[in-house]
Amino acid sequence: MVIISEKNSIITVRDARIIHRNFAGEERKFNAAGRRNFNLILSEEDAEKLSELGLNVRVREPRDEFESPMHLLKVNVSYKIRPPKVVVISNGVRTELTEDTIDELDGADIEHLDLSFRPSHYKLFNGTEGLSAYLYSFYATLYVDPLSAEYDAVPDENEKALMAEAFSEDLPF
Repeated sequence: MVIISEKNSIITVRDARIIHRNFAGEERKFNAAGRRNFNLILSEEDAEKLSELGLNVRVREPRDEFESPMHLLKVNVSYKIRPPKVVVISNGVRTELTEDTIDELDGADIEHLDLSFRPSHYKLFNGTEGLSAYLYSFYATLYVDPLSAEYDAVPDENEKALMAEAFSEDLPF
């Protein structure tokens, strides 16, 4: 669900779904090196709202008869002017990601996502004008595999050796 704030023009999306993640800014077929971004999947209704604002919402046509058209908005991630607030929650622990750690999201299994972005006007040398979306905040809860949650608490052999060494140094006898 898209919520548009009239006060500060920030657009919030609850229960967001994203694809084509490139938080690392890798050079790819449709992406120049250093450009961090992802595509936000929108409902037809939300796509219409954002298109009316002037954002470039694309429609990916179905690849077969079982698929529906997919409405996508490219959201840029930039640390040049105002860095976005990016928070990940995993195993009940909240971690704020930085420009150096945000690439961890490229392979993350996101269970729930709320995000906001700000439209930004651009004008190209050839006279083309429009609005681009720039990430403002991003709150993701990661999926935790039940087996990992259970067994990651068990120390491995290196951790056991370190713990044994620490305890043996503290003993007075």
